[in-house]
This record gives sequence, C-alpha cells and structure tokens, in this order.
Amino acid sequence: MNLIVLRKEKPRMKNENIGEVLQEIKASMMPRLKDKNIKLIISSEEFSILMDRELAIILIKNFIDNAIKACKAGGEIRINTYNTEDKVIEIKDNGIGIPKEDIKKIFEPFYMVDKSRDRRNNGVGLGLSICAKIAEIHNAKIEIESKVGEGTIIRIKFEGAVKE
Repeated sequence: MNLIVLRKEKPRMKNENIGEVLQEIKASMMPRLKDKNIKLIISSEEFSILMDRELAIILIKNFIDNAIKACKAGGEIRINTYNTEDKVIEIKDNGIGIPKEDIKKIFEPFYMVDKSRDRRNNGVGLGLSICAKIAEIHNAKIEIESKVGEGTIIRIKFEGAVKE
C-alpha cells in the first residue's frame, strides 16, 4: 500500500484520454474475464481527465476486479463514461450486490462484505481502502448503488477535471 498510494513523490498528473485508458485496462483483464466467461462492454465518450495514469488504472481495475468476483459465469460488466461538469466513470455489474448496511463500511481497511473471501480466495480487504485514497488524490468522489441479487453500480466522479 505504501508503494502504491503513500509514495513520497507527488502524483504525476497529466491529461489522459479516458477511452485509451479503459481499452488498456480491458486488454490487461481479458484473461480473467475469459476464465469466468464475463463480458466487459465499454461505452466511452471522448474526453480527457487530469490523472496519475498508474494510480487511475489501479483504481478502475480494483472496481472491475471486484465486479468479476461478484458476477457469475456468463455475467456482464459495463463501463460507461460521461463528459458532464464532472467527468464520470461508471462501472456496472449484474453480480451478487452489496447489502445496504455494508455499503458505508466497504472502504474501511480489511472489511469484506463476503466473509468467505479471504487470503486463499484473493482477498484481504485492502482494495477499496486503496481506491478511496486514490480517489482522494484525484479530487474524485465515489458513489455506490447496489441491490442484493441484482448488481452494483460504482460511479467515480472526477470533480473539476480539466476539460478537453
């Protein structure tokens, strides 16, 4: 965690094309998606976001990774972007969902909604606390909507992001 988020140097902020970043992420995640027979569909408007590319990729990949874990074989993950006043990346899955009482807790270090996921199952509960820190570095807000049995929508809103 220190190496990724709390590193001493300042984030390397640069305008990055969101479509290119998402395609890079998709390519790197294809083996996991294919293993579980999950579709990843990207619908991206063309715009740039001021970001540290490496950290933003970690942020987005963490949410996609969680969506993969939540989806059953044959599931679907959609990524949509919106070029509004705030630049928005939305990650939507049709997985198991998160109980309402757990949504506020999921960004706490070591907290896991699914108690059966542990180190043997690729989880220690740090991913979302790292995401919260990366979002903070980018002046971004994370919003979550979820229904048990229906899926989850994560919105990353980059407030006041540089417009193209």
